Amino acid sequence: MNDQPTYNEHRDETAAVTVEPKQYPFRVSAGTYIVLVFLVLLFPAFNLFVAIISGNEMDFSNLDPVLFLFLPTVVMLWSLVLVVLLALWRERSSLSSIGLGLPTLTHVGTGILFFIFSSAFLMILQLILMALGFSFNENTDAILAIAGEHMGWWLVVSITAAICEEIIYRGYLMSRIKGVYRTRWILPVIASMFAFSSGHLYQGFGGAVLIGIYGLMFCLLYIYTGSIWPGVVAHFIQDYSAVFLYHLQKNMGF
Repeated sequence: MNDQPTYNEHRDETAAVTVEPKQYPFRVSAGTYIVLVFLVLLFPAFNLFVAIISGNEMDFSNLDPVLFLFLPTVVMLWSLVLVVLLALWRERSSLSSIGLGLPTLTHVGTGILFFIFSSAFLMILQLILMALGFSFNENTDAILAIAGEHMGWWLVVSITAAICEEIIYRGYLMSRIKGVYRTRWILPVIASMFAFSSGHLYQGFGGAVLIGIYGLMFCLLYIYTGSIWPGVVAHFIQDYSAVFLYHLQKNMGF
């Protein structure tokens, strides 16, 4: 009787020790790494540079807010989304891979509830940070004062920021870091918080910390729902209503 292993047995033994190639939920391309490096390192560095050269207080009195504030913000954010869409195309991935499926009424309701809870929490947190000596400047108030005179443009900016920032900082950045590095959510959350808050350094150190914590809440919302739409809804209401709240406080003497 022949005790030598057959061809099929040799093949099975070989297959058992074969190392399977690393699998990703999307096709990782050079564009994936380029976008991640830009969002996590280069763009925050640019925001820090702008915050340093502009100083603590930004003077908008001699500038056309449409040409020098609103329009550049809209163009920049949609340009970043275009880069993300190009990266998705190179990855042969779908919009649903970044939580950009069809919105539902549940998403809208969740976003509204999140807005109510987060607004109350942030108001209390800001008071705590101010009591601890964190610095806040007047740049946000200056922008809201100008926005009150250009509500049409502020609506465009609010919609743009809500959609684009949720796509960029939550949908793409978090899902790609988690997928590329096969990690738990902690690393994507930290990266998203850092990148998101860097875009708000003009609000001062305290403002950046506050926005970083706000970004953490948006990250948790994205992880819980698996969609960016609740964040988009909450983000839009937060930004657009800020103008009305600002003028209400001024009229009440605060």
